[in-house]
Amino acid sequence: MQEKLVLIAALAAMFVALPGSAESAEAVASDAAVSAATDSNGTEVPELSSFANAHRSELVNAGVRKIEAKADKRTVHVSTVTSGVFFHWPKNVKRVTVNVLVPADGPVLVKTRDYSAANQEQYRASIEALIQRSAGYARQQTIETTSPSLRAP
Repeated sequence: MQEKLVLIAALAAMFVALPGSAESAEAVASDAAVSAATDSNGTEVPELSSFANAHRSELVNAGVRKIEAKADKRTVHVSTVTSGVFFHWPKNVKRVTVNVLVPADGPVLVKTRDYSAANQEQYRASIEALIQRSAGYARQQTIETTSPSLRAP
């Protein structure tokens, strides 16, 4: 019982700033801002987000909500409004780790970890190929799931 109380007290201390301490409140706010911008999927890259945002209508019309691609994986996962789609990386496209988030309203967000100005063209080419392929597969899936002639009797 004593161990549980110590554990609860330790957890509470991690999440509560000391009263009257402006420094600790600022640190908590700073940590929250960093964790919002950076997560396990990487950091938002404004240059790539604005590039991908040019294709927003294409992605939304196809029903794409999220594209998850990893450099060390052979397949790309696309979340759509109806379900998910998997496909292999397009040939002759450099694999990069990137997440493209397409909210129903608002701009497209691109998150990655290894982006730099030196590899900007590589990322743009990879994202362009992923967007085209993702939109194509998502449209195909939507047609297959909504067309009455393709449904099983």
